[in-house]
Amino acid sequence: MAELADALDSGSSECKFVRVQVPLPAIHSRRRQVSNLLEIPRRFFVFFLLFLSASMSVFSFRTMRSARPIQVAEQMAYFPSGKNFRMAGPTFASVVADMAWLQIVQYYGWEIRVGHDFSMIKPILFILTDIDPNFTTPYTLGAFILLDNAQDFEGAHELLNKGAVSNQDEWRYPFLSGFIYWISAPSQPDSLKNYYYALAGSKFRLAASKPEAPEYVLKFSSAAAKKTGEHLLAADIWLQLYDLSELTEERVIFLRNAKLEIERHIQSKIGVYSDTGSIPSLSEIGLKENHLILPDGSILYMDDAGQPSWKNR
Repeated sequence: MAELADALDSGSSECKFVRVQVPLPAIHSRRRQVSNLLEIPRRFFVFFLLFLSASMSVFSFRTMRSARPIQVAEQMAYFPSGKNFRMAGPTFASVVADMAWLQIVQYYGWEIRVGHDFSMIKPILFILTDIDPNFTTPYTLGAFILLDNAQDFEGAHELLNKGAVSNQDEWRYPFLSGFIYWISAPSQPDSLKNYYYALAGSKFRLAASKPEAPEYVLKFSSAAAKKTGEHLLAADIWLQLYDLSELTEERVIFLRNAKLEIERHIQSKIGVYSDTGSIPSLSEIGLKENHLILPDGSILYMDDAGQPSWKNR
């Protein structure tokens, strides 16, 4: 054993019958060379796999972009109803609705970019809202897709009315229905403008009666009443906003707007009586007590020429 140890220390290997002289550094050097030669194809193989994976990802993405998304979206339109999905429970129906909505968005994006055929959008949206009647986005965004892209004015209102029926306490659906009437009114013939503004006003007032309806819904309602010449109704809405507000600056503005609408009402009625040569009293032109004395103490007066004015107590 001592001889073997001495031999190893001296850089040689020796046994009892055979003596072999092998430099140990040469062995280590050869091992490093073999290892380096093996490392080259291993690195190349890893880089090749990364390149192949990236190429497949790009190819798959381009394939998805170029494929027409009809598998779910269009086939939904052929269901007689989506209500049967709810039999499996609300959670299942909600998951199905989420997945279907993603398909509809993809389908819509395809038609915007390439197809320009929105004929299937309406039945798809109605099926989806059957599956999950509480899913807000298909009603709201879907209504404007029908209005702007499918040119389906009535379909947009049908979808929003369906949402209002399924969600009685939701203010968004009647408000958006009124908003569509509002933005559509200016393009209508003169004979229909007042009708559209009146419909918008009724929808806004319905929306304002719902829980958590924001303040601007009432403002739209007042503006619609002004458009149709219902000045006292507009004044009542401004007075309602005055009661709801806690900010002094807002209350001043709301009260000023109420006074203006009351004055416009008086002027419109005075014109009717001008042919008779007599000036009607404030009660004769339909003013009520809350129009004559306002919350800030202002009192309405009318002079002999029929001009209204306000005086404080």
